[in-house]
Amino acid sequence: MLKIDNELSFLILQKAIKGTKSAIVGQLLVLILIAHHFSHFVPPLLLGGWILAHLLTYMTRWILSSRYMRLENKPQNYKKANTIFYLYTFALSITSVLWGSAVFFLSFIPASYHYLLYMIFVGFTFASVLSVGAVIPMYLAFNVPMNIAAIYYIFTRYDTNYYIDVVLFIMLAYLYSLKLAKEYLELYGALIQETLRVQRSLKEISLQNQNNKAYLEAIDSIGIGIVTLSSNGTILSCNTTAKELLGEVAGERYETLLQRIGAREKKEFGATLLYFNPTKVYLLLSTHIFDAQKGELTIKIFKDISREYSQKETLAKLAKKYRQKAQNDPLTHILNREAFFEELQHALYEADRKFEKIAILFVDVDGFKEINDTYGHSAGDEVLKIVTRRLQNIIRQEDLLARFGGDEFVIALKHIDSIETARGVATKILNHLAQPIAIDNNTVVNITGSIGISIYPDHSNDIKALVDMADISMYRVKRAEKNNYAFYKGEDDAQSF
Repeated sequence: MLKIDNELSFLILQKAIKGTKSAIVGQLLVLILIAHHFSHFVPPLLLGGWILAHLLTYMTRWILSSRYMRLENKPQNYKKANTIFYLYTFALSITSVLWGSAVFFLSFIPASYHYLLYMIFVGFTFASVLSVGAVIPMYLAFNVPMNIAAIYYIFTRYDTNYYIDVVLFIMLAYLYSLKLAKEYLELYGALIQETLRVQRSLKEISLQNQNNKAYLEAIDSIGIGIVTLSSNGTILSCNTTAKELLGEVAGERYETLLQRIGAREKKEFGATLLYFNPTKVYLLLSTHIFDAQKGELTIKIFKDISREYSQKETLAKLAKKYRQKAQNDPLTHILNREAFFEELQHALYEADRKFEKIAILFVDVDGFKEINDTYGHSAGDEVLKIVTRRLQNIIRQEDLLARFGGDEFVIALKHIDSIETARGVATKILNHLAQPIAIDNNTVVNITGSIGISIYPDHSNDIKALVDMADISMYRVKRAEKNNYAFYKGEDDAQSF
């Protein structure tokens, strides 16, 4: 358990709590998203009580974080800081319990939403590294109850083999993010400790030695660069460490120097960092002194922290990996429903600029239920993977392909000039789907497809309406002869549906 008893521990907790304010806003947005999606299925009293409890914990955490941020980093405030820390950690654990209890909503909602909730748990697990990961007890309080509830619900309510990818992914995300949380703590600690060490070194050296030459030699001995600037930003002097990095730059303006050598200053982790190139990063401190002869001077002090900062790149790469994972269907690894709508919105904007059309093809696999019932879920999963590969081989790389759930797929054909393009692709899909599928050496099955088609902007300008129109047309085909395609026919189609 972290104990606030010195400057370093106080600042580490201060930075972590400061980051949680933005995290609270993000969690509220996710809470609104869940309330919107689940309001049609979960009993209002149950959902409302759950949301109200969340709001109370968020308000409590906001108040506690505000009180902590007002404290000064002084020994007499460390006892108050510890009390706020314990209360905040307890509030985090209550928040985690509430998020974990959301898995019990799964008994009310359609299966298509299950992966959405599990991906939210995984997203929170990783996001907590970026907010409270520097304080391990807070990280554990927010993650342990939530993930235990999710895994327990899977093992007690579902066929574990079917959801084994969810279980493994949640456990992997938790263990790996815990590892990164420890590395994040080292990065936070290194930045803050280095700041404190440099400040103390400067104070001690300044008090012990007023001679400028001895002062610079002492600073050089600990690998710290110093640049002295006049009141108008002109470089007056550099110590040996600074000269090794910058060269002989006396008389040059500091801002001009940074532009010439391609360096830049940027605020991160509550500190100012100086970037010389993608792999060379320095912690930068600025202080002002008054000289009787030269007037007010600015002292730029920097220390190489490239090794510690490289851990930040690891976090960024992992964040990108999780974002991609959350957008993909776990079985077929193509876009899921939510990611498809997001990508389709961008495609519509592009089509408007270029005055092009987009065709939406809603594809349903005929005979899939019989395969599932006869040969089992494993065979059904294999059929879906093969169907996915066949569809990918037909469409272009720029087109969109998503699994909407079960045996339903949706395709968006971009940059088309006429509906004949959609007609040709639909014909190819039917021909490819009708080819026999070998599940194993002894089992061959046959399927067909039913396809409904809508055209943007001919049929609608609304994304959801376009997909619904294609869905309606697909059901018209299934009610007729199957193994065919049909374009949306307008109001007659909708009324018949």
